[in-house]
Amino acid sequence: MATKKKMLMSAAGSAGGAGLDIDEVFSTYLFTPNTSGNYSISNGVDLDGEGGLVWLKQRDTAAHHLLYDTNRGASGGRLAANLNNGEALANVYFDAFNSDGFTVKDMLNDEMASWTFRKAPKFFTCVQYTGTGPGSAANEQQVSHDLGAKPGIVIVKRTDSTGNWWVFTDVIDGSNDYGYLNQTAAFGNSANNVATDSVFNVGGVLNTSGATYVAYLFANNDGDGEFGPDGDQDIIKCGSYTTDGSNNATVELGWEPQFVLIKRTDSTGSWNLFDSMRGMGLSGVKRLEPENSGAESDLGTSGIQAFSTGFNHVSTYAPNADMIYIAIRRGPLAVPEDATEVFGMDDYTGGGDGPVTGFVTDFALFKNAPESAVESFIAMSRLTGQEYLLPSSTAAGATLSNGAFDRMDGAGDIFLNTYNIWGWKRAPGYFDAVAYTGNGTAGRTVSHNLGVAPEMVWFKKISAAVNWLVYHKDLTGSYPSSRNYLSLNLSSSEYSTYQALTALPTESSMTLSSQGIANGNNDTYIAYLFASCPGVSKVGSYTGNGSSQTIDCGFTAGARFVLIKRTNGADDWHVFDTERGIVASGNDKKLDLNLTRAERSNDWLEPHSTGFSVTSNAEVNDNSGTFIFYAIA
Repeated sequence: MATKKKMLMSAAGSAGGAGLDIDEVFSTYLFTPNTSGNYSISNGVDLDGEGGLVWLKQRDTAAHHLLYDTNRGASGGRLAANLNNGEALANVYFDAFNSDGFTVKDMLNDEMASWTFRKAPKFFTCVQYTGTGPGSAANEQQVSHDLGAKPGIVIVKRTDSTGNWWVFTDVIDGSNDYGYLNQTAAFGNSANNVATDSVFNVGGVLNTSGATYVAYLFANNDGDGEFGPDGDQDIIKCGSYTTDGSNNATVELGWEPQFVLIKRTDSTGSWNLFDSMRGMGLSGVKRLEPENSGAESDLGTSGIQAFSTGFNHVSTYAPNADMIYIAIRRGPLAVPEDATEVFGMDDYTGGGDGPVTGFVTDFALFKNAPESAVESFIAMSRLTGQEYLLPSSTAAGATLSNGAFDRMDGAGDIFLNTYNIWGWKRAPGYFDAVAYTGNGTAGRTVSHNLGVAPEMVWFKKISAAVNWLVYHKDLTGSYPSSRNYLSLNLSSSEYSTYQALTALPTESSMTLSSQGIANGNNDTYIAYLFASCPGVSKVGSYTGNGSSQTIDCGFTAGARFVLIKRTNGADDWHVFDTERGIVASGNDKKLDLNLTRAERSNDWLEPHSTGFSVTSNAEVNDNSGTFIFYAIA
């Protein structure tokens, strides 16, 4: 996002929350410090100016859940969510709250996860107070807060001495209920946790005279959120649900979450913390338990699986269990203005931590030693977890054990080899990904978060072998049975043998056919949705002239990535990029998505400031040939 625009949004947010994007108020950030001294985390969240909370947990070994907040200050000591201890005044592991994140210390080679919550109206706030006691239920205190909304969940901890982490909420059944963050115990009913949009009540052990406390308040947006470009979107929800007889549940939020904290309330059960950075897709789901110091566990295909409008609870507790949750929306909410923030490439030669795209990557294509290796592209995404697919093959998804998308500037060192990466970040108006399970019924709708009608969609069944199917706005044919498609794994021209959709996709959903290639009953699928984003990406087509022509994409510095496919004749899916070379009057490097061969060189493209130019080469500009393309600036 442009700096000026971000500053204006932040200013609006400071005045009342309107305009703030999700990445300005919340961050999941994974890191492994390579120094024994101070180590700064730049996650884009202003804690120094706005205030908030940092939650830290070592992933790979047993260690406390450490919480630091700006009300108590960086030198105020840590609290441990899994202990009832008061704050430890020794300033272990934490050094400073910064304008773009925070600084830790003495964490050499610890594999860490962090969650940052910035104070913002209708999202989160933290409050420090002193008890007025004498500690009986009859002596309550009203504590003021600045959340600007009635909190969905309030967590209170005594800081000067021992005391449980009390969790208060009324989202279970409308009554006031309580539990403990540091325990697995069931929730009980309470009359003392009444909260409004300006105060919350404390009494008993949470109001002992002279004792000090800190409270963390989480909002519950219900159509009243003030976030995003128009200041009208929800980003956090606190709620409850009940699993079915098979220990599953589907929770509709109206948006896709990136963070989910759940707890069984009708019986004992651990708190479970999930996020999309560590794994919240179809496989490789990772869990941490706030009341437990244990290392991160891999639940495989169980746990919480995010989808475009909510999450699925899969075999995590017991059948017919009552659950409570806090969910935070996946961002960003704003349309990208700079292609380098949402698309990146790297020619990785090994010996490091993997290829770099420069941002958290949601979907990536990989190719081993493309200049020489006769191997397929590999497609992986955050939503599919450890499952990978081959664009050159009909093969079902297969598991790659080290296929975690857990890098803040890429997708992880997945192959420990020399390979190239092409990485996409999901963003409105540009690119989205949707994982879903088919039902075999024509007319079934699948929601997405692209915000505009997709102009190209790649469909692939994960659970069984079948062709990739490609919808493109400029392919011919009509609905519902004679629309033409292409296969990503084939060089063939457009055809109508298979049908994915029964109507044009809209800005919020796709309507599927009953065919197994896109909607088989109980089969799992991934769909990648592409759109033209001004100055960032272009989905289009052209007719070859056998000479040369310029394809105007509306860019100002040319295309960095170009995908071209002939549609009225057999030809391959040609991939060009500036990382390997789109050069003037010279040999361009070309790969083919549907083939396993190494790259070839010829004079196919010429750079052009508005997009790219095609030469007279028949593969990209055959006279009277029709071609589709996808370009990124």
